[in-house]
Amino acid sequence: MGVLQFQEILRLCDEILAISRAVDIEVKESNGVEGLSGIKCGTEAVHMGNSGEGIRKVVRNYYGYRARESSCCCSCSCGASVDSIEGLKGPSLGCGRPLERISLTSGEVVLDVGCGAGKEVIEAALRVAPGGLALGLDMTDEMLSLALENRRISGATNAFFLKGTMENIPLPDKSVDVVISNCVINLAQDKGAVLTEIFRVLKPGGRLAIYDTVVNDEVPSAAKADEDLWCACISGALTPVEYRQKLSAAGFSEIDVQIDTWAEPMEDLGNTRLGSAFITARRPGASDHFDPVDV
Repeated sequence: MGVLQFQEILRLCDEILAISRAVDIEVKESNGVEGLSGIKCGTEAVHMGNSGEGIRKVVRNYYGYRARESSCCCSCSCGASVDSIEGLKGPSLGCGRPLERISLTSGEVVLDVGCGAGKEVIEAALRVAPGGLALGLDMTDEMLSLALENRRISGATNAFFLKGTMENIPLPDKSVDVVISNCVINLAQDKGAVLTEIFRVLKPGGRLAIYDTVVNDEVPSAAKADEDLWCACISGALTPVEYRQKLSAAGFSEIDVQIDTWAEPMEDLGNTRLGSAFITARRPGASDHFDPVDV
């Protein structure tokens, strides 16, 4: 690792420390969401509507509740993330295992968009040490509280957690080598905005390696307005073609969408099929690190 890269990591580390400490204080002082024991995604208290903020409120409430549980977030038959470190708390939510499909090297900066309880952030932190950083972004206080506790349990001092939305990532331009995510981007109302923001924070040559749900055909309009189906990672899912188009529009190259599994057709949704996809892409430009290895 060169001197300039090391200095860049030190600068970024200072910025992240300031943000992370603010998040730690905010999460500790937060009272969380009231009535978590009985909350569902589609409650009378919170309505999704058609706006991005409405969807975020519903998703935030739902996953605040799910912070107490441990199961796959989507309806397809897929594996959740590996709990590779003993003693970590909270659920493992996801539709695949992105860290099993890529190589990471010491000194890299990794960002997990929608990190939940932070287990994949901890795993990534261990893999990029020494000299690297693993960052987790989430908007849910309950998940961030679990993530901070998991950082303490694991002793991963190069893991940091940031509070924010994936449409407005609180990081500088061109500051991240690798972005991972696990069954999260489908939950956003504006996927194009999310992918554009991910492109912004990636360094030239930086890599995107995510798992997400996809559908074989466009979800019916009525289903897109269903809050429970949205939180179940169904209503907001894109088709593989739509995913490629949005990645290309955001500026990515070397786009690949690999379908791991397709679930059985859902009769209530016009026989739409839900799948689990491993999606990779790259921000064009020179890279200081090795390419990912698909295993």
